[in-house]
Amino acid sequence: MDFGTLSRLCVSRVSKCGRGFHHQRCLLRASVHQARERFDTPTSPPGRVARYSNSPGTPSSNSESDATSAGEAMRVPEVVGEEPVYKRYLSVFNRRILYPPTDSSSAREFEFDVVGHPKSAFHFVCVFPVSFVDGKPRVTLLKEYCWGPDAVLYSLPTGGFDLAKHASYTDAARAELSEEARLCGGELIRLLPEDHPGISESKWCANRFTPFLVINPQEDSSPGQREGEEFIEITTVGWEELQERLYSGYF
Repeated sequence: MDFGTLSRLCVSRVSKCGRGFHHQRCLLRASVHQARERFDTPTSPPGRVARYSNSPGTPSSNSESDATSAGEAMRVPEVVGEEPVYKRYLSVFNRRILYPPTDSSSAREFEFDVVGHPKSAFHFVCVFPVSFVDGKPRVTLLKEYCWGPDAVLYSLPTGGFDLAKHASYTDAARAELSEEARLCGGELIRLLPEDHPGISESKWCANRFTPFLVINPQEDSSPGQREGEEFIEITTVGWEELQERLYSGYF
């Protein structure tokens, strides 16, 4: 299996408005590394993971950067205030940040728009479904209408973590796999450590996401119900066709 080719093909997919999707590169690269570890040669151990605690409504009190664990100690700005300014599917917060003084400037305060999904506890899951048919990988993709770019794009099963419905991120991943891809079972592998806070969606967004790899899922005879606005078709592609989709500009 040419996992190296897939790794080189990983391209960023911009977040879909209101869906909380993060860059495709992050999930595909993690999926490739996990699959290679299981079916090919071992990979190097992952590096240390920075820890984060800042989320809407939780002012920070850090005096050093979260990148300290990576050997890049620095003073970081501090959240000094925050209030919601808009709420529908997305919520927008006005966050006030105090920047520390530097050699060339005194302390300064700025205001930023920060978006996120409080209903989803600011967390999403994304699942990369791959099955092996006669030893060859087949990947399940979604073709979905995306109202932000006003286009039908390829995507992966993705959805928010709902405290009212999901007991864990793993539970949320299983639910999205069933609802969107009409799949169940298989070996579900979390691609981040249990204590990892999730991959940040972007610098202006409070959402994070946890990626999963599911190996050899089966068709779900009783799939979960999709959201009313989800306009989705399911397709299955091989490695070569996946390459074409990644380069198509519609992923």
